[in-house]
Amino acid sequence: MKKSDTALARWTKERSPFSGYKFTLTNREDPALLRLKEVVKKSNKEYAWGHKLRVRLMGRGPRARWARIEGRHPRSYDSYLPVDKATHYDVYVHDAPKYSLND
Repeated sequence: MKKSDTALARWTKERSPFSGYKFTLTNREDPALLRLKEVVKKSNKEYAWGHKLRVRLMGRGPRARWARIEGRHPRSYDSYLPVDKATHYDVYVHDAPKYSLND
């Protein structure tokens, strides 16, 4: 995967269109991410009565190295890599969970 400071589209036949995946980037201050956050925030304000959306970053990169540095088992970050340890990020947009006692 080519790394750059701008968002990279990474569409594959295996990736489900329902996953919420939008793009991959290497910089958390990327203009594409900031613009997406603005659009989602505006959408949430305009459609306050409906579904709320959430932008989520998922950290990607070497996992075993960070686990060893922290004295953990090398497989401890297999399911989730903290964003502060990531070299690049996948950006997802999902419906925000509704927490209500009446649902």
